[in-house]
Amino acid sequence: MVKRGGHSTGDQKMTTGTVYSTTSGRVKATLKSIEDYGLDDGHAILEGVTATEGQVVDITATPPVLIAAQPVAVDLVAEKQAAKYRVDLEAGARRTLVGSQGYGQEMTYVVKTMEAESCLADIAPDRPTYPMMASEIGITAPDTGDDVTDLHAVATVVKTMNLQWRAMGGAIDAVRLATKAAIDAAATVDDIQAITASISWPV
Repeated sequence: MVKRGGHSTGDQKMTTGTVYSTTSGRVKATLKSIEDYGLDDGHAILEGVTATEGQVVDITATPPVLIAAQPVAVDLVAEKQAAKYRVDLEAGARRTLVGSQGYGQEMTYVVKTMEAESCLADIAPDRPTYPMMASEIGITAPDTGDDVTDLHAVATVVKTMNLQWRAMGGAIDAVRLATKAAIDAAATVDDIQAITASISWPV
């Protein structure tokens, strides 16, 4: 059984045709030669015409005809949200290049920095009072045998590293925020793609 233009006919021979959905008009196939072509329910053949890319069948017309497909609507708000989410993820990945990954490790850095600040302000620090600084003696700074010298040396290195991390983290965040602002102002999906493709991270 062949359905022509949405109407069933008997089996017959046709030279060319376009198979389409009788419910949506979506083109399923373009056939150069059709002979006794059996179709499932919900499909028909538009005889004697060949669909080109981007065409659909207007099933409301009598008989049905090929027309240009309407462009799919783009949700620009959703596209922007997705792009900004990807920017946030990339910024986080960049930060891990200058520091260890994970919330627990980040908290360790915070506590260690606070301890280093207190240690440097203490004229007579001792190991029990500053356990994080003490754990790095002989690793981050040489072990001279003088606790005050060694604790201060470790604390100085920790403080310097923290300042460097903050500077790099700030630079990464500046790029992140500027990029997200540009995405918010984008007028099209192409604009969004061009913005994200041109990001220049500091690391």
